[in-house]
Amino acid sequence: MKKFIILAIIAMFASPATKAYAQEAAGSAASAGEQYKNYNRIFFGYAPTIFYEDRGRWDDSDVLHGFNVGWLAGFNVTGKRLPLYLETGAKANVGLGELLSDFDKYLAIEVPVNVAYRFHIPNTKIHLSPYLGVHFKANVLGRDDDGNDYFDLEGTKRFQFGMQVGGHFDFNHFYLGLGYSFDFLPIMKLSWNDYRVLTSGPSVNVGLVF
Repeated sequence: MKKFIILAIIAMFASPATKAYAQEAAGSAASAGEQYKNYNRIFFGYAPTIFYEDRGRWDDSDVLHGFNVGWLAGFNVTGKRLPLYLETGAKANVGLGELLSDFDKYLAIEVPVNVAYRFHIPNTKIHLSPYLGVHFKANVLGRDDDGNDYFDLEGTKRFQFGMQVGGHFDFNHFYLGLGYSFDFLPIMKLSWNDYRVLTSGPSVNVGLVF
């Protein structure tokens, strides 16, 4: 009889602990499983554009301060075997300020294509995603104070191609992103003296992930 009472008391205390452990394990499994889900991000942030000669003369470089706003979607490409994602979306990069003979209004539209690996920190809702990718850029607008279009000048280019590298930080539904991009194709090229101007720039973004 005493053994029965002792076993009953042990079972009484063990049952809530077992239930709590099961709930915690289920929660951890569900949280970890989120690293395999597709996702969307909307973001806004500081993104200056650096203009420089490709002959290493950084003393001739100039910075156009600005911001970007965009959307990025991630798709799991491994059938949930690995948290490996293909990311794509659209981003508008806006520059404001004096640059290149009063060129002070700039707008470019980019389509990025990234490969990202999404790490989950156990027992948290935090995900870290380093990424590497390429982008296709269309220079839509570049005007000065007098309304002249910079891209009407000889040698300027409407379309560019480049790559980017960086990392995403997701905490629950909040997003922080750090990155750096640079273009392989110049924004200006003068054939008669082989003069080329390239663009690059960092970005710091905040937003939402869902």
